[in-house]
Amino acid sequence: MKRDWLFGFILLCAINFVSSLGVNDLLSQIDEPTVIFLAVFLIAFALIFFALNKVFKGNTSISGIISVALSFLIVYGINKSQFDVEGFFFDLGVPSSLFATIIPIIVVAGIIFLVIKFKKDSLYIIGGLFLVASLFVYAKTLMLTIGIILIGIRLFLWASDKGYLKNNPRAMSHAEAVKHYKNAGADV
Repeated sequence: MKRDWLFGFILLCAINFVSSLGVNDLLSQIDEPTVIFLAVFLIAFALIFFALNKVFKGNTSISGIISVALSFLIVYGINKSQFDVEGFFFDLGVPSSLFATIIPIIVVAGIIFLVIKFKKDSLYIIGGLFLVASLFVYAKTLMLTIGIILIGIRLFLWASDKGYLKNNPRAMSHAEAVKHYKNAGADV
């Protein structure tokens, strides 16, 4: 567990060395409507996933796929209808300076929810979000690189879990050995 946090910290520190932009410059290039749409996507995904997970009784893959598709359609519909999200909240009396505080908290909470709910598979989702975000920001190369690295890390973890990266075959338990070698006298 400590290695995962250490690796994440080193990865975040390495971004500043690899990129010619600092984190502050990178975040200032993302416009507010994109962040608002990302927050709407994460909120819609969380609510739809929670509801569908109750319907499909724990089949998280179906719930996740349908939730991502519906959340994407919600954000796409809001964007295509030219709905002014910032103006809507300003008309309700919410100042735009409040968004600078609340939206990052919502995005971080959504990412934490993904990590807690999907554990290792959250790297796929977060990597995919970085790949999608690369379509909307100026620092496309950095976002693409981070997304590909996260998906690559998950593929590496999957390969190591399956034993594909080891030279020696996976050690079997006694019960597995009995099933595998039942005619070889393993049940003695």
